[in-house]
Amino acid sequence: MIENSADQAKPYVRKSHSAQKSSLRHGDLLALGVTIGVCLAIVFLLLNDVLNSGLDRNEFIAITPALLTLSVALVSLVVSFYALSEQRLMRQAGTDPVVIAHLGQRKDQPMLINLEISNVGAGAAINVTIKAILPPEWPFLDRVLRDPRDLTHPIMTILQNRSVSFAFGVGHQLIGDNPIEPFKIQLSYEDVEGSSYFSEHIIDVKELTWQDANTPPITKISKELEKIQKALSKLTQHSELHVVAETQAEFEARRKREDEEMRTLFKRSKET
Repeated sequence: MIENSADQAKPYVRKSHSAQKSSLRHGDLLALGVTIGVCLAIVFLLLNDVLNSGLDRNEFIAITPALLTLSVALVSLVVSFYALSEQRLMRQAGTDPVVIAHLGQRKDQPMLINLEISNVGAGAAINVTIKAILPPEWPFLDRVLRDPRDLTHPIMTILQNRSVSFAFGVGHQLIGDNPIEPFKIQLSYEDVEGSSYFSEHIIDVKELTWQDANTPPITKISKELEKIQKALSKLTQHSELHVVAETQAEFEARRKREDEEMRTLFKRSKET
């Protein structure tokens, strides 16, 4: 259940944590700080020597390029560090899993609503745990097929662009005149390197309003064929009726063969 409007304004929250990546980040910053400190100390010492040595104008102009080169090198070092940091973040974003929770409809029965846990990231998600945030006395248990709080066993692996579905309810029962109130789903998972992630999603059944819930034609055909099969089974089970199914080509070949047999029998009868 969503307690305030501020939470409704943030339907998706994602956080990540990696001790290894954090330690590398701190180490890089420490190395950058030491390098900048050394360079600044060198610049300070050079300037101090220049100012205390009483150099004339020509001598000062002669050492100016060296000071400028050192300054440019220092600035280039800082820019390169942040450029490499951005490249690392982009590379991580290209391999990190992103797992989301959302509602989905079954393709063969759109009226049946599933709770979908989908990996839309670029890498496999490991040890995915699901936690539904609901009040102890949730008043909508009689309108769902499964209590979301029962989804406690972790999912070992969700591959890239794959989903895991759980039956949630029937469309008109979930929405109706008094739709089920929005609630939160919290997901915790890891990537193949052991980095941990956390995301929080709002599940709101009102988003299903006005969505198509008609049964696809292929499903209708399948059901009608199943009814015909059952009806034929009843007819042949307790009677002498025998039903033969054959293609048009098989039917024509059988008719031709029977005609030839009839002509042969007729010729024999005339000869005798």
